[in-house]
Amino acid sequence: MNRIMKRKANALSLCLAAALLLGLSQCKKQETPITPPTPEETEEGIHITLDVEDGSRHVVIPGTNTAVVNYSFGDKIYVGDGSKYIGTLTNTGSTGGTSSHFEGTILSPSSETLHFYFVGGLETGTLTKGSTTTFNVDISDQSSNLPVLSYGNAPYAKDATSYTCMLENKCGLVKVGLNYSTSNVVKLMSNSNIKTQASINFNLSNPSNPSEGLDPITAAENSETNNITLYSQNGKEKWAILLPTNIVNNTFVTIGTETYTYGVSVPVLGINNYINSGITIDNHPEFSVSVDNSNETETIKKVMFSKGNLQYQASPTPTWRFAENQWDYVGTHPQGQTGHGTVDGSDNAQSGVEGYTGWMDLFGWGTWGSNGNPLNVSTDLEDYTWSEFTNTLDNHNDWRTLSLNEWDYLLKERDANKVNNVPNARYAKAMVNNVAGLIVFSDNYSQPLEVTTPTNINVPGAPYTGNNYSADEWNTLADYGAVFMPAAGNRTVTTETTTEGEPPTTITTTTINVNDAGSKGYYWTSTISFHKYIGFDITDVVDNTATNLQFGCAVRLVRDIE
Repeated sequence: MNRIMKRKANALSLCLAAALLLGLSQCKKQETPITPPTPEETEEGIHITLDVEDGSRHVVIPGTNTAVVNYSFGDKIYVGDGSKYIGTLTNTGSTGGTSSHFEGTILSPSSETLHFYFVGGLETGTLTKGSTTTFNVDISDQSSNLPVLSYGNAPYAKDATSYTCMLENKCGLVKVGLNYSTSNVVKLMSNSNIKTQASINFNLSNPSNPSEGLDPITAAENSETNNITLYSQNGKEKWAILLPTNIVNNTFVTIGTETYTYGVSVPVLGINNYINSGITIDNHPEFSVSVDNSNETETIKKVMFSKGNLQYQASPTPTWRFAENQWDYVGTHPQGQTGHGTVDGSDNAQSGVEGYTGWMDLFGWGTWGSNGNPLNVSTDLEDYTWSEFTNTLDNHNDWRTLSLNEWDYLLKERDANKVNNVPNARYAKAMVNNVAGLIVFSDNYSQPLEVTTPTNINVPGAPYTGNNYSADEWNTLADYGAVFMPAAGNRTVTTETTTEGEPPTTITTTTINVNDAGSKGYYWTSTISFHKYIGFDITDVVDNTATNLQFGCAVRLVRDIE
């Protein structure tokens, strides 16, 4: 990239792609207006032209991806002579239909090299010919367009007025992928190694090491650091331009008010580095619910749902997790017996038997809270107290359970978008990846054209089979703002006490059954009075009261994001 050509050379620079996912894309440089030329730029000097070949494009080909940024009429290229700014060239269009054409008046250079800087429309401030040695540009806001920072040089000849040269990319492009689409602002959190101001250096001499000199475009080391607002290619694909710096560890990503607290490692970025694979954020579907009743604070909240139902593993190490897919549930039908410390039966999922090493997802009321025991199958009411979930999942400790009023509002009252000509589309029965359950639409849900539009919306007695989606189709629906609640069934516990032998020995037999898995859904609420849960089956979507607290329901947690 350092090779200089006169009159004939491809112009290479950073493409700030909008559609690299397709492998070929085109986008414009940053459109922020820059300060108009100062009156000094029209004073007498040397009038030169700079032609950039290949259809007025800078082209970079990293691996198999080709990405393009177009010059626009009026774009500026700043010229230095190795010690100071000496003039500006302005894009005046194409010559011969093959090149972008820049021209302008520069002062006579004090060296044998002309240095060309392109900063893609970023605000520069006022430059003074013959005296400005440096200026800074801020790249913290990349929400509309990705900035372009590139540099090239060419030998200066007194008898020449026309030049061409290659331009080097001076920053790196990092992709941030999301598991679910978001309309919220996504930011890369700043730390000491992420710089959001670039220094455009016209003075390239290095007093401490004259043989090496200074880089023409560098991170402004002493400048303030800011968060970087990412460019949104679409709801799931975000991009950020980063300046060359040391490796960055423990950097975080925020989505709206949500902070993802695991570290994000950003590779070392150097000249011409173009990074088209980056990091993936395991975010969650977002939509609004509200609480509006006399028993709770009247407020409107925006929440995100966990990516799947809550699951617990007692052995070998007590562990909580979310189901890997929204349609996942355990659904086994074991029977275990407990008496004198013995267990009969090989499969004790959902049974509360501590020797079971599989996952369970049906719990007695409140047993997933800080004071609860998820293995509890006691018949004693005092063994069940309410507290919110306080274990850390996805590196967050503020997951909670919706109240009955929130569920009622969500499924029966809230305002939402129209879907399939049904206003306020809230839910629909469906089969997802051959699993029966309930689709819940976000407030701002929009139907993707490539997936069949749901029917029987807001119809509690509709059959599950009225809507049928594959795993891939569901992932698309989830991207557009849908949540799926699988019909995970319920757990019942019965205890029988008998007396046997001589002398008499009391034997207690506890039988645990999982019922209705795949046909009915039962989900706990946080409402303490009457210990409510919401339920759905092939005929209805209703509120229910638990007759005993060892009755096992599924749990779907949410987090407040507003």
